[in-house]
Amino acid sequence: MGNNYSRKNIIGNHNIILSATPEKMETIKNKFYYPNNCLLIIAGDINHTEVFPEVDRIFGSWASSTFDPAKEYPVPEAEPLKQNKMVVIESKLAQSPRLLLKWQGPGMRNNLQATYAADVFSYILNQRMSKLTQDLQETGLANDVQINYYSQNM
Repeated sequence: MGNNYSRKNIIGNHNIILSATPEKMETIKNKFYYPNNCLLIIAGDINHTEVFPEVDRIFGSWASSTFDPAKEYPVPEAEPLKQNKMVVIESKLAQSPRLLLKWQGPGMRNNLQATYAADVFSYILNQRMSKLTQDLQETGLANDVQINYYSQNM
């Protein structure tokens, strides 16, 4: 993934997490953590007449930013992948061969229409009736076929 790895790794980079300081956390907070850049979700069996006043009590004094964080600190463009990477894992213990194919398709930022085509393409290939899936499963080359493209704002 190159320099885009941190944008794909949900848990974050372990070394970066370990290097966190109060100063770094304060910098991040001052860039992004404002009520006009957040979403509060409350789920469950709640009484809204009790929850709304409590939310106001806890967050009511939290001031909005004087700027749009998304415009002030835009997410940089992701670099296209420069090479293909293939990994084959063989094991005598494997009883069920699988084909997992993940690919970087078009990004939503610059080519939204193409992401729809990529989503449909992946969906079609994943269907049990697709020629790819049938050919691999009928020959025993794979018991499971998963083709993944994730629509992302890159």
